Amino acid sequence: MPAIQAVLFFAVWSVTISAALQLGWYPYNVGNYVAVGAIAAVAILVCREFPLPGLIGIGLITIFPPWYFDQPEIRMIPLVLAGYFATARGLSLFVAAPLTAFFALYTIVPALTYSWLTSDLSLVYPFAIYDLTDPSTRILSGVVVLSALLVGTFSHRQSTTAAKLHERNEELQALRNADIERIASQERTRIARDIHDVVAHHVSAMVINAQAAEHVADAHPEKLRPAVRSVITNGQEALTAMRRAVKVLRADGPHEAAALPFEAAMAELVARVRDTGLTVTTTLSPAVRLSPDAETAVLQITQEALTNVMIHSDANDVKVTLAPYAGSIELTVCDNGSGEGPDAIVGRRLLGVGDGGSGIQGMRERAEALDGTLESVRIEHGWRTVARLPRSAMADSVS
Repeated sequence: MPAIQAVLFFAVWSVTISAALQLGWYPYNVGNYVAVGAIAAVAILVCREFPLPGLIGIGLITIFPPWYFDQPEIRMIPLVLAGYFATARGLSLFVAAPLTAFFALYTIVPALTYSWLTSDLSLVYPFAIYDLTDPSTRILSGVVVLSALLVGTFSHRQSTTAAKLHERNEELQALRNADIERIASQERTRIARDIHDVVAHHVSAMVINAQAAEHVADAHPEKLRPAVRSVITNGQEALTAMRRAVKVLRADGPHEAAALPFEAAMAELVARVRDTGLTVTTTLSPAVRLSPDAETAVLQITQEALTNVMIHSDANDVKVTLAPYAGSIELTVCDNGSGEGPDAIVGRRLLGVGDGGSGIQGMRERAEALDGTLESVRIEHGWRTVARLPRSAMADSVS
């Protein structure tokens, strides 16, 4: 690119000289003007790659007496370009300005240069007299040279700033992409957890009731109808819950409030589990008043814990307790089974449930979303799931 610009500059310069000659311009020596154009093209090419050496070299050529001709203003054109491209490529203004001022001064005042070469004042005197004639044009030329340095410096700062902004923009874009991926991952996890809660609980109840219907069909046909009715009810509730979950996932705004109050929703959940034959006892302390988010989390943790009892345990009795505990809130779901009874094996085979499910992980995520904890452990007679939520989950702590 610099080479192309240098060639184009010299071509335009040459065409301009040819046009001027056609219009009646008769310089003393056309070769000097062509040489200026060639040196200017070299300045464009060299000073971009080697700012300081290029500026010094062009400056020395500019003031060198043997090729001197009577237009110092024209001779400074290469110096203007050298100063601009050198500073535009990062040469410090504090370095470029003194050098350029020195070269400009010795170009504008040729007597200073010739005084180096001879002590014969008779040779220097004619140039000194010439230097004093019409100094305004030469002073203006010097100002142009120094202005080129300022323009080059500003150009360098602008390009540097643009490069930094581009780099920061790429960093921000990378962070934005990472944030989008994180949000998408969290959303996928939430959707999977919600669907798991809905499907696992209702379908588990349906299959257990269907198993019961199969077992009593011959020996106790009078119990068949209630069992089938329970399957139908759980199926309808599963469809309703799925529609509600899909509606929430499609919503742009916050989740809708629960369709039922907390106590009523808990009672409905427990009744659904009792229909499978389990005895469920609930103890909800009146001292515990939960925030809406905490109510949702407690209901979903309770639902998943009871689902695990139905699927993985041979228990026949479950206790659900919600009460204050050591400055926090404790939800306990405890059963009297072994956690791996023969009935559970039958249910697991029919449900296709293995040990790699995400139920406990889902419960733990819901507790941790409220800065709480969850543990599910085997006890002497059964399993116990305990979720502890901080004081901030209380309704009176929500402003």
